[in-house]
Amino acid sequence: MKVKENYTKIINMKKTKQMVGSSWFEQQVYATANDLIRVLGEPEYGREGVDEKVQFDWEMETDRGDYFTVYDWKEYRDFSMDEEIYWHIGGVTPEGSRLGKVELINALKQ
Repeated sequence: MKVKENYTKIINMKKTKQMVGSSWFEQQVYATANDLIRVLGEPEYGREGVDEKVQFDWEMETDRGDYFTVYDWKEYRDFSMDEEIYWHIGGVTPEGSRLGKVELINALKQ
């Protein structure tokens, strides 16, 4: 995976290891992979192959402790790390995924 060399991590959102099973798709955000790496850090799972349903996946936690994931879904192509695409945000609860989206958007704006 090639990451922009001149990016600066601005926000350090909280990663989690409290995987509680799978999450379901609830929200979306439009961003580049490099934008997400800038605010979320390196993904838990990174680009194994363009034939995979998910190429990037982050497991995160909101400030109040809600688990959520950020991932691409069925791109099935070698997209550029600087190309804006829709990223799915899933959570254990609808409220948790909405809060994860709000915190992610706020981090991306900084």
